[in-house]
Amino acid sequence: SGYISASGAVDTAVIIRTMLVLGGEKPRVMIGAGGAVTILSDAEDEYNEMFLKAERLLQAVAAVHPVSVDDGRSIRQIPAPSTRPPRESTAPTLLETMLFRSDEAAEPYLWPLHVARLTRSCEALGIAAPASEEL
Repeated sequence: SGYISASGAVDTAVIIRTMLVLGGEKPRVMIGAGGAVTILSDAEDEYNEMFLKAERLLQAVAAVHPVSVDDGRSIRQIPAPSTRPPRESTAPTLLETMLFRSDEAAEPYLWPLHVARLTRSCEALGIAAPASEEL
């Protein structure tokens, strides 16, 4: 979603996780997951990452109803999530996803860009950014 103005300004966003609950005689849930494919993307990695991004949404549904996913290649049964104690804090938190490639250095792929994005997000949300040794 986004816009391109007459002056050439562009502002876009990619929605990578969605859940739509449809009622009616036969209630169902539609879950969408995706990402941003770039010139550096590997098709199989992006395909697998899509399921990783959808996993928590699928587990939320599986907590109350059996779930199977037909991705055109196979049918996956989604297990209900394991129970865990509630979080002690309700303070905002951030989650940054990163790609680790076994054939490359121990540092995540595009590490400096991840650190910069995490720092900007912390500043925007008023959260203390972690010290560099904590990353």
